Amino acid sequence: MIIDFFKAVAVGLAGSIPLGPIGVLCIQKTISKGKWSGISLGIGTAFSDMIYAILALFSLAFINDFIDQNRIAVILAGGVIITAFGVSIIFKNPIKQMRHPKPMRKSGYITDGLQGFLMAITNPGAMVLLLSLFTFVHFNPATLDSPLAAVVLPLGVITGCVIWWYILCSFINRFRNKFRIRHLLLLNRLCGIAIAAFGVVAIAGGLYSWLAV
Repeated sequence: MIIDFFKAVAVGLAGSIPLGPIGVLCIQKTISKGKWSGISLGIGTAFSDMIYAILALFSLAFINDFIDQNRIAVILAGGVIITAFGVSIIFKNPIKQMRHPKPMRKSGYITDGLQGFLMAITNPGAMVLLLSLFTFVHFNPATLDSPLAAVVLPLGVITGCVIWWYILCSFINRFRNKFRIRHLLLLNRLCGIAIAAFGVVAIAGGLYSWLAV
């Protein structure tokens, strides 16, 4: 169970790394309002990811037999999805994807969290990414037979999400007076490269297993 928990933490962490519009907004809030405003937005996003992780986990349990019979194909498909996701991040400009919000009064941390949750919950593609990541870490769906796992694994995912948002906001806050938009674009591309690299590793592993049969 401990190993599965850390796998879930890794999934939550990897699933949160791509910046996108939410990441841009989180960075903007950190720069303009401080670290905890950005972290509050990230926590709201993390709760959304936890919900999608639960759906992804039950999807894994539902298609367990299919995965066992087609594990190599599933790993290859998951690797392709993750690679494509990473490549799309590299070539996207997250700033252009954002809607320019109207001037608002200074909001509290709860409002920031709700904003992050609402933005993230409207992106069902997150469940596809999480499903691919659970496959990538070789998560065993049989683990879900334990009632404890139904609690521990979602907590692992949200833990990984919160760790990422805390690291990101702390880093941005440390250099908030020196931060520029071009740095955001560079960070976004580096995140895309990292995600694509994970996908390539999964594809290579799947091909190796296929050739070894």
